[in-house]
Amino acid sequence: MKKIKQLIIYTFIIFLNGLFITQVNAASATLKISSKSKTMYVGDTQKFTITLSANAYIGAWEFVIDYDTKCLQLVTSDLEGKTNSVGVAPNNKTKSKGYSISFKAKKACSKTAISFSAINAYYYDNSSMKPTTNKATINIVDKSTLSNDSNLKALSVSGYNISPSFDKSKTSYSLTVPNNVRQITVNASKSDSKAKVTGTGKVNLKEGLNKVNVVVTSERGTSKIYTINVTVQEKDPIKVEIDGEEYTVIRKRSDMKAPSTYEDSTVKIKNEEIPSFYNEVTGFNLVGLTDKNGAVNLYIYNDTDNTYTIYNEYAFSGLRIYPFKPDEVLQDAKEIELTIGEDKITGYTLDGIKYPLVYALNVETGKEGWYTYDSEEATLQKYQEGTHYGESKPSSSVTTKVASDKYKNLSYILMGISGILVVFLLIALIRLIPKNKTK
Repeated sequence: MKKIKQLIIYTFIIFLNGLFITQVNAASATLKISSKSKTMYVGDTQKFTITLSANAYIGAWEFVIDYDTKCLQLVTSDLEGKTNSVGVAPNNKTKSKGYSISFKAKKACSKTAISFSAINAYYYDNSSMKPTTNKATINIVDKSTLSNDSNLKALSVSGYNISPSFDKSKTSYSLTVPNNVRQITVNASKSDSKAKVTGTGKVNLKEGLNKVNVVVTSERGTSKIYTINVTVQEKDPIKVEIDGEEYTVIRKRSDMKAPSTYEDSTVKIKNEEIPSFYNEVTGFNLVGLTDKNGAVNLYIYNDTDNTYTIYNEYAFSGLRIYPFKPDEVLQDAKEIELTIGEDKITGYTLDGIKYPLVYALNVETGKEGWYTYDSEEATLQKYQEGTHYGESKPSSSVTTKVASDKYKNLSYILMGISGILVVFLLIALIRLIPKNKTK
């Protein structure tokens, strides 16, 4: 049936071609193929749009799609013949017809083309048209041959020193500038000449915290973001001192990010109301402080004795904890330094325990306790005394319970034996009683 339909359409086109040979010079038409990208990677599939359009009404058309089958594989097509079209306008008011076709890239090919051939088209008034055509030229690239280097070789800000010193493996930096500075110049050079870098040059600043992102995109398309946290100092900053170091209190809530279990609140510092985050379970009020290098951190503020303690919260498969040093440690525990993410915290080792221990507050329940930390899997588990390489030893309370159960069972046995002896004794006594004789 499909072949008969195509034959009828072909016959109609040939009929029009033989019957009407006059061209309308005033009219114009185009047959074009287009795509979103001129580059494809081996294994990727891309859709192409085919459009026949004219400035007068179209009657019928036919064309063939040509492509290199060694480079491209046809995936989908809504052309009448998959790679060829034979069509008739549905009415006398058609000025364009569109199709879509998609190809999969089979192998690396430089400038492979998708083009048209065997083109015949007619206006609805039966005059023939000669559409202008184009071709889609595609570069097919093998990704495995491309560089995946998305590192910077250098990063700096003109006239200032970022902190810490640049290291291509570190992606976060800080910088503090005076209040009158409203623009800086960011400089960066890439490790790979084929990579692309954005975010450099002149950057406008506002008072407070400014995040400046420098993005490096490798030749293969992977990206890496280097962030410079630039803090523009306030005119009259509130300064506090912690362990001999000077910090600036953050006045804008937008310059801080609240932990998930905390709500917006305020505290008074030096007679000024400051934005904070509060958790009813922990009772902590967190305020933001900026150090001399512009790094922003949250601190637990104790308004009773006016002290600040750095707050680092970590999430582990449903657990949210705040680790800290306990007043009393486990017997024979040795203090060590642990790394969680980019932070250093206090941990402990204990003979017979495979993983190091941390003491922490569960910020969702308010309960304190010991946890084992597996740095390889980045997991945290509740620790109980007596645990040895993940297996529980019977504690003294368990031993006592087992012993008491044994004594309880023995008492039941003795009670049973005593009951039997009483029964036998009663029987013996009954037999010794003389029977009364009837007269």
